[in-house]
Amino acid sequence: MAVPAFLGQMDEIAVVYDCMDELSKFREAPPEIKLRENELLAHADVVFAGGRKLWESKKLFNDNCHFYGCGVDVSHFGQACDPKTKIPADIASLRDELEAGTHLFAYRLEPAEVTRLAAFRDALQKQQTASGGRGGALTISLAPEVCRGGELTAGPVLFTTYLRTAETAGYVPLARDVDMRSIARGRDLTAQMPECGPSR
Repeated sequence: MAVPAFLGQMDEIAVVYDCMDELSKFREAPPEIKLRENELLAHADVVFAGGRKLWESKKLFNDNCHFYGCGVDVSHFGQACDPKTKIPADIASLRDELEAGTHLFAYRLEPAEVTRLAAFRDALQKQQTASGGRGGALTISLAPEVCRGGELTAGPVLFTTYLRTAETAGYVPLARDVDMRSIARGRDLTAQMPECGPSR
């Protein structure tokens, strides 16, 4: 946020702050960003906040702050639900895994990690064979930016993780239907998940 470099330096006739995120909450955000934003809010002629919580926060520093909700192009994104929409071949195998209310995240694996993954897989298969087919260990942790979209049901909160590499040619489930409430002994991981704000 380059407020000191530009504010009042461009012969501007008005200052409009279009606030879409709580930038100070970003990982590795510089500590001075909050001070710069406060300066911008104090000088802005109008502020638009792209979320209700953002608006509630910013209107305390600027009387001409307005909330506007976010939306989507329904006709464009609705094509994903149209049976006539062609599914790319590399994700077609996941179609049966998708359920209403779920999200699919894809991660790319660095080539140097493929060998390590193959060694891990082979070691895990040997361990499973030696233990009579029982699974190996699984470590679950929550990233700092994780959040939940609303109140969670009282029952299990399940997740499934897939990995795709050039060697496997398709998606391989790494963890299937793991309950976040019971995976960590004595801890409910969902209790550590804050509710998502408008900027998440």
